[in-house]
Amino acid sequence: MQINTQKKAESAGIHFQPKLAYVVHESPNHSPKNIVTAHEINQLGELQSGEVMRESHLDQLRACIPNAKIQILPENILVSVSNMLIFYVPQKPQLFRILDHSVSLGYRQFMLPMPPHIIYVKNQSGKFSIGGFAIKQTNRGQIDSNTKLYHSPTFNTYKANGNMCIGSVKIKHNLEVENIEHWVESFFSSVGSNLKHDVIVKEKSEDNIQQMLLGLNHKTHFPMNWLKETGSTFGQWLENQGE
Repeated sequence: MQINTQKKAESAGIHFQPKLAYVVHESPNHSPKNIVTAHEINQLGELQSGEVMRESHLDQLRACIPNAKIQILPENILVSVSNMLIFYVPQKPQLFRILDHSVSLGYRQFMLPMPPHIIYVKNQSGKFSIGGFAIKQTNRGQIDSNTKLYHSPTFNTYKANGNMCIGSVKIKHNLEVENIEHWVESFFSSVGSNLKHDVIVKEKSEDNIQQMLLGLNHKTHFPMNWLKETGSTFGQWLENQGE
């Protein structure tokens, strides 16, 4: 394989000689699914035999991009741009806290099963926001622009746009993948005051949303038929983020 960057480089008045290339290899039936190999490029622009990428190759990349912090994105990342990070959270029990001044801690906590979620963090013009939606896809690879979004059955999100009510919660604002675990914990377990909207489908008109959810304490699965559609798909929601 021959790599040629000369034409573009000369048109810009600068000549660059390719030295190193990284190739992503994919094998759907193998774990891990992807590996990355590093290849030197000779004077003729030909790709040489490679080796599996190591930490030293990351050091080379950092040296080539001044003032840039290189991050290898985990598989659960859906979107990563300068002002927004969107990631997938699989279904599993999450710690919930709900405000209750009758107990010494000031809140009660529960371990509730949660459906899969898409969680987003944005930092636009100095304004930080975090939010999310429930989805029914149980595998990261099943998510695409047609994925239906459902209201998150959580205590601290707004029904209209999925934004989390941050209040006094201290949340890291740097959009770096190393903060994902922190954001997930903040999204699910920040102390909620109450459920003010019907964010799930009631089985009976007289049902109490909060009691329905707290009744799942220590259960293993969230009833997917409870999820309430937002009327939007992941692709439609993404398009609106540019407005």
